[in-house]
Amino acid sequence: MFTLVFGVMSFKLHYAQPTLCYLILAACLVAVMCVAFTALGNRTRLFSSASEREPSWLIFIAACLFFALISGFTFGQENYTAYSERFYNLQNLNNYTNVYPNLMLGQQLIDAGVVQFAEGTRLEVGKSMGFKNSKVFCVAPIVFGDKTPLSYDFWAVGEDCCSGSQADYHCGAYNNPLADGAIRLMASEDRSFYRLAVQQAEATYNIKAAHPLFFTWSVQPSATIKGWETTAQGQYVVCMMSFLVFQIFLVALATVVFSKIGYY
Repeated sequence: MFTLVFGVMSFKLHYAQPTLCYLILAACLVAVMCVAFTALGNRTRLFSSASEREPSWLIFIAACLFFALISGFTFGQENYTAYSERFYNLQNLNNYTNVYPNLMLGQQLIDAGVVQFAEGTRLEVGKSMGFKNSKVFCVAPIVFGDKTPLSYDFWAVGEDCCSGSQADYHCGAYNNPLADGAIRLMASEDRSFYRLAVQQAEATYNIKAAHPLFFTWSVQPSATIKGWETTAQGQYVVCMMSFLVFQIFLVALATVVFSKIGYY
């Protein structure tokens, strides 16, 4: 049960066919409830007739199935949100290479998921800015050399890695000389805050950002994204094996307990 639910919640089925995913979960819940009602029925007969005593294993199985369902759903959803969903989102977008941010506009790369910028591209930390709303949403323009872009449309972003009151952006690989790639920000709930930070930068530095796109500055963006898929699969295997060991422990414990108390 745990393996099935965790797998359904973690991977492609959840992303591509969420309705089918939740129908499978509903079927699993119905199956668990059937076992639980059967166990309760046996438990009722136990009290009604001393001659119809049933062992406690069915109740134990029902409890384990319910725990497996809840655990699989919870950990599967976390695995999906942290890794798989981000991977699938970016798989649906385009990859661009050798991009010159001083020559390209945001509208030209609106479907970009991964961008490999031309050698010599850097972050202009001197024009960075932060917008504070509980967290500080930090932005820094991506530029090519010392050339002024047509529009400052490419921005590296991060959370709580600048003061918000001065140009001190220090998010991720901001100072790594090997970094010249970027991964598109897909979190829609944060985009509006980064847009406000860009507007502050426009006003402060007298620059123009007609159609800003937001990215995570990265050394090897394609490898990073592939790592999300690998991590999601690894988490699945680790959790599956951990749950198996835990379940074996519960069965052994129940065997010892039931052998001491017998039927009830």
